[in-house]
Amino acid sequence: MPETDESIPESSVTEMRGIVLRIPGEHFFCETIDVPRNLDPEAVSAFAEQALFEEGLSPFPLEQEAWGYYASLEHGRILLFATSYAKLRQDGWQNLEVFRRVFPSFISFLGKEYDRPTICLLRYEETLTGLSYEEECPVPAQVFSLPLTEEELQENRCDETRGKLLSLFDLDRYEIEPEILLAGDVERSNDGVFNFEHHAADSDTDLDETPHETASFDAN
Repeated sequence: MPETDESIPESSVTEMRGIVLRIPGEHFFCETIDVPRNLDPEAVSAFAEQALFEEGLSPFPLEQEAWGYYASLEHGRILLFATSYAKLRQDGWQNLEVFRRVFPSFISFLGKEYDRPTICLLRYEETLTGLSYEEECPVPAQVFSLPLTEEELQENRCDETRGKLLSLFDLDRYEIEPEILLAGDVERSNDGVFNFEHHAADSDTDLDETPHETASFDAN
């Protein structure tokens, strides 16, 4: 991670260390690939790094990127996600090392399972993400994120961006979850598990929040 900017007041640094930062998903490159089912769990990180930086999935060298992964050896799949530090700085995201943890905004949807191929939608602040899941597999096959338009933000809707996202998927293969979930608060428990709150939108266009569910993600 880049060094902390010494111009940041110590009081602000202390405050940021308690924050779990979620960066909008459209800043990330995402790719799902196969992973050997017999791979040693302790070797998954090295496998992800090799796939990204030695096998050419990432256009940038390791030292220039913030990256992560979500894998299921049982299902033989791994989702890789990465973004360059230069891009983050250009878009105003700096000093990431002072935050408690940094995730892409779609992190709370990783690990979901459906009994049929399904596309689900998640909104975090001004970003809408679509994820496609194969039957009973917790690793999404595809992840796409787009920012909402200014008009959608003003009118509290997301139908235009929803349509653009769904056009990126093979809709003949998947059923679409009609409910859009809204990412809410996140808390970290003492055992290192992050608990993400979700709310439900009343419809595709009405984004009024109602309580829905909490998703847990072990990020140790």
